[in-house]
Amino acid sequence: MDENEISCKGINSIAESFSAGQVGNTIEELQLNSISIKTKGAEALITGYGKDGRNMPNLKHISLDRNYFPANVIHQLHSVFQEKLAEMDDNLSEDEPDGKT
Repeated sequence: MDENEISCKGINSIAESFSAGQVGNTIEELQLNSISIKTKGAEALITGYGKDGRNMPNLKHISLDRNYFPANVIHQLHSVFQEKLAEMDDNLSEDEPDGKT
């Protein structure tokens, strides 16, 4: 495999399993760097995390660097995950035309 791409479709499936209570209770750390999830994937993770983290109560750390989110999505991720979100040094998207790819 040349690339590490879960993409939007894959992250949606993962996030749905969090919402359904299948695996979210056991996850303490998510390393999702460089997997091309973009805006829709970020939105799926936020939904999967649930209000105040109810679907992932044991999550201590989430890393999403190099997924190239626009600035507004990065702000949203910071608002939801707060101190659990690792620093995102290389993440700003320059070409996400509709903001939803």
